[in-house]
Amino acid sequence: MLYVVAFPDGWFKLGNTSTDIWSRACHFWTNTHPADLCGKLGPDDVRVVALFHGGFAEEQELFAQFPPQWGEFFHDNSTNVEDLLEAMSKFEPCPIPPKPEGMGYPAVEKLPCCGGQEYTCFTCGAKFPRGVKLKQHLDDAHRKVKVPCKGCGLKVIPRNLKRHQGACKKC
Repeated sequence: MLYVVAFPDGWFKLGNTSTDIWSRACHFWTNTHPADLCGKLGPDDVRVVALFHGGFAEEQELFAQFPPQWGEFFHDNSTNVEDLLEAMSKFEPCPIPPKPEGMGYPAVEKLPCCGGQEYTCFTCGAKFPRGVKLKQHLDDAHRKVKVPCKGCGLKVIPRNLKRHQGACKKC
């Protein structure tokens, strides 16, 4: 489902979700966002403007037509929301569900700029804004089990071998 949501100070976001829009709204804290929206990304700050049937491919098509100013965020002084909605009108609209009272969704991780925790690698001291990014770093940089590429011999972690071989000039 494609969505357009509005935030305070003239910002809005285009995205896609396979879940309920209000469940997705609880996770906007983890998106890279403009400083104007720090502390203003919770479900209480969100107004759903439109929902349409569509997915990742349609979202990317719209981003090509309407490049965001910051991550997936647009400001109405540079992108007209009405123009975006007109471009989206070729998709089948979905009804906007009412906002649930009390939201009832669990708290989610926030970026450090919005009061969330910063994660530090205990091995090398690198800092990360989200726990999942630290975990990826630990797997990529500090994992002991690595397999060699048959083309160039570089040792990579098993989950990255196929991606490496796709880019390897010797494979």
